[in-house]
Amino acid sequence: MGSVKILKQNYKLSVHTQILGAGQFGKVFLSESTSDPNFKVAIKVINKSRVQDQLHSILEEVRILTKLDHPNIVKYYETYDDVRYMYLVMENCPGGELFQKITSQKDQSFNESEAASIMRKLFKAINHCHASGVVHRDIKPENIMYGVDGEIKLIDFGLSRSVNIKHSQLNTVAGTPYYMAPEVFEGEYNQQCDVWSLGVIMYVLLSGYLPFQGDTRQKILSKIMKGAMHFNHPEFIKVSKEGKHLITQLLKVDPNERLTSLQALQHEWFQKFSEVKKGSGFDKLDPSILDRLRNFKGVSTLKKAALNVLIKMVPNSKDINALRAAFEKIDTECTGYISMEELKEALMKNNLQHDPEELQRIIKEVDYHGNNQINYTEFLAATVSINQILTNERLLAVFKQFDTDNMGDITRENLVEAMNKIGQRITNEEIDDIMLKHDISKNGSINFEEFKKLFEEIQ
Repeated sequence: MGSVKILKQNYKLSVHTQILGAGQFGKVFLSESTSDPNFKVAIKVINKSRVQDQLHSILEEVRILTKLDHPNIVKYYETYDDVRYMYLVMENCPGGELFQKITSQKDQSFNESEAASIMRKLFKAINHCHASGVVHRDIKPENIMYGVDGEIKLIDFGLSRSVNIKHSQLNTVAGTPYYMAPEVFEGEYNQQCDVWSLGVIMYVLLSGYLPFQGDTRQKILSKIMKGAMHFNHPEFIKVSKEGKHLITQLLKVDPNERLTSLQALQHEWFQKFSEVKKGSGFDKLDPSILDRLRNFKGVSTLKKAALNVLIKMVPNSKDINALRAAFEKIDTECTGYISMEELKEALMKNNLQHDPEELQRIIKEVDYHGNNQINYTEFLAATVSINQILTNERLLAVFKQFDTDNMGDITRENLVEAMNKIGQRITNEEIDDIMLKHDISKNGSINFEEFKKLFEEIQ
């Protein structure tokens, strides 16, 4: 974690800063980069004196956010710390909550095509969570927001937990009752509880009603435990039989009979409202993207880290959306990761010659987080055209992320501290390699001009 002094070097934060929200443990402020005013962030300020008993939960949230990387999950940037407060720097989502969007809709419901687009993104986000060993546990419309680019974002991982895929049982009753699965009330559940919550969300999107209602908490609980819901609301007259069928498969009381997030994505309802028609030409992969992926080599740990920081600063654009579409075509299991097998299949489909050694090399070169797969941001970093997204302001903002003492150059100590605040470890060997490659003047540090050359080399 970085110090508050570094936080104030990188972001504008004062008594006049706009408050986005307030909760039990602190407030969320709107801020911006001191180097690039176009880069807005939300800073969650947590009062440690109020969370002494829950400090381990907050650290768990940080650990979870560090490993999640998906276009439909709020971006986590870094953490800062002092004696009294902890500061979580997150993506700003100015588009408001899905809940607000629902209530502002005519008839308080979406048409089926719009609902399918939202649900597809939410299932992909949750499938990524589950593939990463994370259970969200509090999915509700208030925890789904719209980002700066109008994209759906799943937020608030405060109740989330990491689980071992082989031993994924949880026992703590957590969540919001209307959206909680029956087994959560019983105190023995796994990641399938998130699928139930998404079933409730889908029902609400299509009708404007909650599936389980009652005058008292006990009546609501009784209906949830029985799965007693219906499609008698007039809004469901226009909903397809496929849509209703998917809801029934998501709201199965027995979690073993409930669809998984991946099975839900494969349901015929999503095929019916597919955004890409097979054979339309839009389902083909641009070979130049694969070429860029193959040519991403000889990149130091600093260059990978700098690229990953830069990518997270950039809002969606036509270029980024094209790369996202390519990533999703390769990621056939919708995990939010590209495995070696999926990469092999993509190269084969595009008639590109390859061998097992090259596949291993590509994964190793692009993989910055060390999980032997390619994450979403890693993929963008390896395939984006840098001169399309790099501005002087962004370059300076990225440099300042590593110049942690604001002295105008990056030392070995700065590298350790910078990597620590973004949740990454760095070895002495990696630092030696960075200095060998980028400390051109051989004075024991990397100045701004030397840092600029990192990006000049890959344009």
